Amino acid sequence: MEEREIKYLFDSSAIFDLIKLGGKALDLLKNNYTISLAYYELGNVLWKYKGKLDIETVFNALSYALSFVNIIDVKLEKEILDEAIKRNLTYYDSAYLVTARRIGAKLVSLDKDLINNGAITLEDLLKRN
Repeated sequence: MEEREIKYLFDSSAIFDLIKLGGKALDLLKNNYTISLAYYELGNVLWKYKGKLDIETVFNALSYALSFVNIIDVKLEKEILDEAIKRNLTYYDSAYLVTARRIGAKLVSLDKDLINNGAITLEDLLKRN
Protein backbone atom coordinates (compact mmCIF):
# COMPACT_ATOMS: atom_id res chain seq x y z
CA MET A 1 0.00 0.00 0.00
CA GLU A 2 1.33 3.42 -1.00
CA GLU A 3 1.75 5.96 1.80
CA ARG A 4 -0.16 9.19 1.24
CA GLU A 5 2.04 12.27 1.06
CA ILE A 6 1.37 14.77 3.84
CA LYS A 7 0.20 18.19 2.67
CA TYR A 8 1.07 21.35 4.54
CA LEU A 9 -0.60 24.74 4.69
CA PHE A 10 1.77 27.50 5.80
CA ASP A 11 0.64 30.67 7.50
CA SER A 12 2.50 33.91 6.87
CA SER A 13 4.68 33.58 9.98
CA ALA A 14 5.99 30.21 8.81
CA ILE A 15 6.54 31.48 5.26
CA PHE A 16 8.49 34.48 6.52
CA ASP A 17 10.72 32.29 8.69
CA LEU A 18 11.34 29.90 5.77
CA ILE A 19 12.45 32.91 3.70
CA LYS A 20 14.90 33.85 6.45
CA LEU A 21 16.28 30.29 6.45
CA GLY A 22 16.51 30.19 2.65
CA GLY A 23 18.16 27.39 0.68
CA LYS A 24 16.63 23.94 0.96
CA ALA A 25 14.12 25.12 3.57
CA LEU A 26 12.23 26.84 0.74
CA ASP A 27 11.68 23.42 -0.87
CA LEU A 28 9.14 22.73 1.88
CA LEU A 29 6.83 25.26 0.24
CA LYS A 30 6.82 23.50 -3.12
CA ASN A 31 3.49 21.83 -3.93
CA ASN A 32 2.08 22.92 -0.59
CA TYR A 33 -0.41 25.63 0.33
CA THR A 34 -1.21 28.95 1.88
CA ILE A 35 -4.22 31.23 1.67
CA SER A 36 -4.67 34.53 -0.16
CA LEU A 37 -4.52 36.38 3.16
CA ALA A 38 -0.78 35.58 3.33
CA TYR A 39 -0.09 38.17 0.60
CA TYR A 40 -1.50 40.92 2.79
CA GLU A 41 0.10 39.72 5.99
CA LEU A 42 3.52 39.38 4.37
CA GLY A 43 3.16 42.78 2.72
CA ASN A 44 2.39 44.22 6.12
CA VAL A 45 5.54 42.61 7.55
CA LEU A 46 7.58 44.33 4.84
CA TRP A 47 5.91 47.65 5.62
CA LYS A 48 6.43 47.17 9.38
CA TYR A 49 10.17 46.52 8.98
CA LYS A 50 10.87 49.26 6.44
CA GLY A 51 14.25 50.74 7.26
CA LYS A 52 15.24 47.59 9.19
CA LEU A 53 15.31 45.14 6.26
CA ASP A 54 16.53 45.28 2.71
CA ILE A 55 12.93 45.50 1.52
CA GLU A 56 13.67 44.87 -2.15
CA THR A 57 15.63 41.68 -1.42
CA VAL A 58 13.02 40.34 1.00
CA PHE A 59 10.18 41.31 -1.37
CA ASN A 60 11.88 39.41 -4.21
CA ALA A 61 12.49 36.37 -1.97
CA LEU A 62 8.85 36.35 -0.87
CA SER A 63 7.61 36.74 -4.43
CA TYR A 64 9.83 33.86 -5.54
CA ALA A 65 8.73 31.59 -2.69
CA LEU A 66 5.05 32.33 -3.23
CA SER A 67 5.40 31.53 -6.94
CA PHE A 68 5.53 27.81 -6.21
CA VAL A 69 2.96 27.63 -3.41
CA ASN A 70 -0.66 26.79 -4.14
CA ILE A 71 -2.70 29.81 -3.04
CA ILE A 72 -6.24 29.13 -1.86
CA ASP A 73 -8.57 32.12 -2.07
CA VAL A 74 -10.42 32.80 1.17
CA LYS A 75 -13.36 35.12 1.42
CA LEU A 76 -15.83 36.13 4.11
CA GLU A 77 -17.33 32.79 5.19
CA LYS A 78 -19.68 31.87 8.01
CA GLU A 79 -17.79 28.65 8.81
CA ILE A 80 -14.56 30.59 9.37
CA LEU A 81 -16.36 33.14 11.54
CA ASP A 82 -18.10 30.42 13.57
CA GLU A 83 -14.77 28.67 14.16
CA ALA A 84 -13.12 31.95 15.18
CA ILE A 85 -15.85 32.60 17.74
CA LYS A 86 -15.85 29.01 19.02
CA ARG A 87 -12.06 28.92 19.47
CA ASN A 88 -11.62 32.59 20.44
CA LEU A 89 -9.30 33.19 17.47
CA THR A 90 -9.01 36.07 15.06
CA TYR A 91 -10.77 35.64 11.73
CA TYR A 92 -7.32 35.55 10.11
CA ASP A 93 -6.15 32.64 12.24
CA SER A 94 -9.44 30.81 11.82
CA ALA A 95 -9.15 31.14 8.03
CA TYR A 96 -5.84 29.25 8.09
CA LEU A 97 -7.20 26.61 10.46
CA VAL A 98 -10.44 25.96 8.56
CA THR A 99 -8.70 25.90 5.16
CA ALA A 100 -6.09 23.41 6.36
CA ARG A 101 -8.85 21.16 7.68
CA ARG A 102 -10.81 21.41 4.42
CA ILE A 103 -7.91 20.29 2.26
CA GLY A 104 -6.63 17.68 4.71
CA ALA A 105 -3.35 19.51 5.35
CA LYS A 106 -1.33 20.08 8.48
CA LEU A 107 -1.15 23.76 9.37
CA VAL A 108 2.38 25.09 9.97
CA SER A 109 2.67 28.23 12.10
CA LEU A 110 4.72 30.11 14.65
CA ASP A 111 1.54 31.58 16.14
CA LYS A 112 0.90 30.27 19.68
CA ASP A 113 -2.89 30.50 19.29
CA LEU A 114 -2.77 28.33 16.16
CA ILE A 115 -0.31 25.88 17.71
CA ASN A 116 -2.67 25.57 20.70
CA ASN A 117 -5.39 24.69 18.18
CA GLY A 118 -3.49 21.93 16.40
CA ALA A 119 -0.94 23.61 14.12
CA ILE A 120 2.58 22.24 14.07
CA THR A 121 5.61 24.45 14.50
CA LEU A 122 8.06 25.14 11.70
CA GLU A 123 10.76 23.70 13.95
CA ASP A 124 8.85 20.40 14.20
CA LEU A 125 8.37 20.29 10.43
CA LEU A 126 12.07 20.91 9.82
CA LYS A 127 12.95 18.04 12.20
CA ARG A 128 10.69 15.71 10.18
CA ASN A 129 12.33 16.59 6.87
